[in-house]
Amino acid sequence: MAKTYTTPTSVSAGDAITASLYNTYVGTNVANLIVPPTFMVARSTSQTGYTGNSAITWNQTSWDSDGMVSGAIVTVRTAGIYLLTFNGVLDATATITDVTPVIKLNGTDLFDEHKEPFSATVMSFTTSIVANLAVNDLLTAAVQVIGGSAYSIRGSATTDTSQTRLSGVWIGRTS
Repeated sequence: MAKTYTTPTSVSAGDAITASLYNTYVGTNVANLIVPPTFMVARSTSQTGYTGNSAITWNQTSWDSDGMVSGAIVTVRTAGIYLLTFNGVLDATATITDVTPVIKLNGTDLFDEHKEPFSATVMSFTTSIVANLAVNDLLTAAVQVIGGSAYSIRGSATTDTSQTRLSGVWIGRTS
């Protein structure tokens, strides 16, 4: 169900704009810009027994305008530039020294330069990145943790600020 964006053809003075041309080059493009590909997945319950750097399992879809979410997997359907944001809360039974939230593209870290030092057992995290994504790219998220043990990714039955989630919005084409 990928959204398509058709580059308009050149027209000259006096050319007639037919219904077909309008629908192909104007109507569909405008409709897709009004509702671009977007998604937000979340944890509705805590994910206990979490081991650092393993993919978080998403069990709730808050929205998905392009059919990208299938169960716990986010698959890109429309190529382009996306703003991706990963945020949430990590609970631990022992002190954690560093937490690095990571968005992964096809299993490879997109961003891992951000480390947040902590000295508590409950901490929130967030990271965002602009990425050039292709059709069928797979998106996951993980939290790399140093110190502590027995982690839990916090979930919530509502979409409040304590819920762990990954979201993305299509910004535009690459060319």
